[in-house]
Amino acid sequence: MHSIGHAHDASHNGGVVPAVVAHDAAHGEADTHDRHAGHSPEMFRRRFWLSLALTISILYFADPVQRWFGYEAVRFAGSRWLEPGLATIV
Repeated sequence: MHSIGHAHDASHNGGVVPAVVAHDAAHGEADTHDRHAGHSPEMFRRRFWLSLALTISILYFADPVQRWFGYEAVRFAGSRWLEPGLATIV
């Protein structure tokens, strides 16, 4: 019997740690369980573009980027909280 968290070589249990095997067995999941079922390339594409738009917005309001490129971002009430707020989302 192996203890949970014990490292195994890749040849034992197909490279799967016993805790993962025990977890899957407890939930009745077979080794063929597809963890990406229902995921489509379109979903990942939408998430990529959303993350890119948010990241560009974060960089626009970042003080170091403003200094490097010599511009000043638009200021409005609460704009100082925009950068950390967007970063939290990303």
